[in-house]
Amino acid sequence: MSLGSRCATAVSSKRHATRPTPWITTLVTSLIVTPIATLAPPVRADQGKPQATEAAADPKRAEYVTAVENGLREFAVEHYLEARSWFLRAHELRPSARTLRGLAAVEFELRNYTKAKRLIEEALAAQDDTLTPAQRSESEELLRKTEAFVARVHLVLSPKGAAVRIDDIAVEPAELEKLIVDVGRHVFEISAQGRVTQRRQIDVEHGGALQLTFDLTPVVSAPATSVVAGRLSNGSAPPRDMAAEDDGSILSEWWFWATAGLVIAGGVVGGFLLFGDSGSEPPINGDDGKAFRL
Repeated sequence: MSLGSRCATAVSSKRHATRPTPWITTLVTSLIVTPIATLAPPVRADQGKPQATEAAADPKRAEYVTAVENGLREFAVEHYLEARSWFLRAHELRPSARTLRGLAAVEFELRNYTKAKRLIEEALAAQDDTLTPAQRSESEELLRKTEAFVARVHLVLSPKGAAVRIDDIAVEPAELEKLIVDVGRHVFEISAQGRVTQRRQIDVEHGGALQLTFDLTPVVSAPATSVVAGRLSNGSAPPRDMAAEDDGSILSEWWFWATAGLVIAGGVVGGFLLFGDSGSEPPINGDDGKAFRL
């Protein structure tokens, strides 16, 4: 059994029943069987045996085949991160619609549906190693499945031109026209100069269209006030506590004048008692009662 057949059989047996992937066999064929066939040396009529060609001896093409084989082995045992690494290397060596399709299959399995959607669309539009009619049909089917897990988001922003971040990643203004997100929980952050920033957690439960409205309120700051010549900057009289605080003199304190009043009143009463006429002093000895009194 060939490597392609073994990989297809292994993957088919390990896949969950609710996510059938009939395109796996075609994927394996497009990635491994076709490239190897293109590297096979031609047969010379005079010898009847294949001769080594420049294509077969090209180390870059040999590395491409090795990368694809390793990627398929990892894919077969559901090591999708490792498979993606090998398929990326193969795509660097020989970019084509078929390597894009292989990368799309990996991203689908990793549940990176927006990436899978983009890669499938690129594979369908690619002109290098174009897909066969069967491969194209299966890729379109995979695209329809992927779109069930992707939501198209339309943002209504006020003010227009506000900055957008999704899951702490900045979104370019040009991307807002075709903004898509995977199903799941996302944090939207909208900000603009002079406006209160809004952060909202959104649970995207299914694919389809989603409209979100963000109306940022202006930032309101209290006007600064100061006391100038007993008046506030807005022309009104300051409160008593502000006026006293601005004066800073002890003469402006109520308790000073209350205490002073008590001291003065006490002095007056004491003087009266000390120097006033009591009317009851006894006469001086020998006096008949008509003498002067102190």
